Amino acid sequence: MPLSFTTSHAVTDGFHVSRFFEELQQAFDQPEIYLGNETKKGPASLED
Repeated sequence: MPLSFTTSHAVTDGFHVSRFFEELQQAFDQPEIYLGNETKKGPASLED
């Protein structure tokens, strides 16, 4: 999904934008964690 981000450098810098996109990518990669549908043991339980 294409996504663009525009901000003033006076307000934020690349570090903060990078952290935002990393968190967003994690949410897309593992939506069950961010939507509250993970198992009681957590994601590690899937390996058992």
